[in-house]
Amino acid sequence: MAFYIDVFGYCNLRCPSCPVGNWTDDPAVFHHGLMTSELLNAILDKATKECRVRSVGLFNWTEPLLHPKIHELVSLVRSRGLHCGISSNLNMLRSPDLLMQANPDWMRVSVSGFTQDTYVRGHKGGNIEKVKANMRRLAEAKRETGATTDLELYFHKYVDNEHEEEMMREYAEPLGYRFTSGWAYMMPIEKTLTYANPQEPHATLTDEDHAIMGRLALKVDQALAVSSKHKVTSCSLQDNFVSIDVNGNASLCCGCMASEENTIGSYLSMPIEQLQSARRSHALCGPCMKHGLPVIADYLDPAFDQIAEHNDEIVAARASKNPERREAIKYQRPVGPSSMHRIRETLRNAVNDAIREELITFNAAKWVKMPPAQRPKAVVWTPERVEHWQRTGQVPSPVMVWTPEQAGRFLDHTVHDRLYPLFHLVAHCGLRRGEACGLRWIDTDLSLDRDTGTAMGTIHVLNQIVQLGWATDQSTPKTDESMATVALDPATTVELLEHRARQDSERRIVISSGDIWTETGMVFTDTDGSELHPAAVTSRSRVLLTQAGLPPIRLHDRRHGAGTTAKAAGVDVKVVQAMLLCHANITHVFILAIPINWVISRIDENAPVPYRSSPCRNPPGYLCQIAQPRPPSLVPPYRFETV
Repeated sequence: MAFYIDVFGYCNLRCPSCPVGNWTDDPAVFHHGLMTSELLNAILDKATKECRVRSVGLFNWTEPLLHPKIHELVSLVRSRGLHCGISSNLNMLRSPDLLMQANPDWMRVSVSGFTQDTYVRGHKGGNIEKVKANMRRLAEAKRETGATTDLELYFHKYVDNEHEEEMMREYAEPLGYRFTSGWAYMMPIEKTLTYANPQEPHATLTDEDHAIMGRLALKVDQALAVSSKHKVTSCSLQDNFVSIDVNGNASLCCGCMASEENTIGSYLSMPIEQLQSARRSHALCGPCMKHGLPVIADYLDPAFDQIAEHNDEIVAARASKNPERREAIKYQRPVGPSSMHRIRETLRNAVNDAIREELITFNAAKWVKMPPAQRPKAVVWTPERVEHWQRTGQVPSPVMVWTPEQAGRFLDHTVHDRLYPLFHLVAHCGLRRGEACGLRWIDTDLSLDRDTGTAMGTIHVLNQIVQLGWATDQSTPKTDESMATVALDPATTVELLEHRARQDSERRIVISSGDIWTETGMVFTDTDGSELHPAAVTSRSRVLLTQAGLPPIRLHDRRHGAGTTAKAAGVDVKVVQAMLLCHANITHVFILAIPINWVISRIDENAPVPYRSSPCRNPPGYLCQIAQPRPPSLVPPYRFETV
């Protein structure tokens, strides 16, 4: 986790693309004052106890060099062995010798032009000649003190200042600055969200805001048109960073205003788990994810480096025997190579739009080097692998698959759990998590002939619940092929009929007790009728499989690949491919115990059923393993009763 801490309460410039310069709704959100070394020390104490601190930046929206004792704060961070960074406009530099003696690991100087006329358009109120002079003073202090600080000169690019980029490079590099540049973008997030949806404003857009948006190479509407097409379910600004204001309050993220609405609470009085949970459930995250703003924020090499680092942290935390460390990355998952490639493709498309309009001439996203997008191979939890995992805690592959016997044990263990019908449906019908959570009663067709005991049913996969940060939304399934009609085996049909009766009973009990039942029409709901949160389903699944003593697999992997089971039953691989609703490539279909009689009935209702299987101990109809036809005496009775 990286921390951005504003150690001073204000800034000496009024940059039009920065909240300090463009926030007109409530200027009082910036607290005048400075952070004491005692408060910073307490923050670092708590942070290092709760998580692995990757770095500490003594800045966010304000100017750190206005703090008269910034060198002492740098020394405090460095004394703990933590990476310390500073970002400054460098229009003020009190004591360069003291600052370089403190030896921050990294210091960025931000500029937007080489001449004053150009610079002042991006850094309003600044003086580029003063910045250049302070750059020389800082470089000299570094040489004299023997500091090892990485001095960086960062050039913010607009459509009208590219011609001065090389002039600034030629000035900075001989002084010992590492020159970098990047396209400017509009902050804070509330401004972009208001632009995207003026009917639901989160901030006031002024004429100056529209003017600065016109200077952006990547136009806001162009970026939104591309990013909003991509479903975003996680945000690095939340998962990887904690931003804290001058008074020690934790903010929603480092990309939004530290307003009262976006202040989560005192960092010192809030455990990291509570803080992260409050951030992910914040009202601003839903529209931000919906418009794909994390995709715009996380682009090119630095972002992909951060993704890789965060992936390593998640993997290490998951393998840790420390329960607090595992809890700290709850609901987080690594971003895989395929997702990285999709992010880059989004950026390439967006920047290509700017090239076609002759706003820029070079697409940097095209040249980002990334790992090949190879899907991990599925690995079965054999007894040897289970024994190795029990001894070392190491999981052999990102994609693990249970044997049919292990899958049966899980359903045996969960048969009395409230979410058992959902787990049963996922195991039998191969639905994705979001599709199961988003299944509606109007999309089911269930019947039971009481005279013959014959149950028949189908479900229509037309809806899913997706996560937008922590907030949720409903949408169509992942692919067009996923929008399908699924024929149910009799036992699954009966399970859903029983579940509907239990839900009707729950509704009557809640209403009769004077509480409110939320009528969502969903097949699977919370105890008050509201939608199930997909992450809560995953969390419950992990608890249950741990209780059952089973090796870990992702909930998603329980739907994958009846390949081995189907092949053993003599089912054509194309039938298995169609069964899973999504996989264009049969090599992506992995092993899961799914009823083959259902597989065939789904493709051809007249096809013969190749096998029945031995019953599990509890759940009716679950097909544990391929075997000879089951004697009628072993067929579990249907448990449907009218409530």
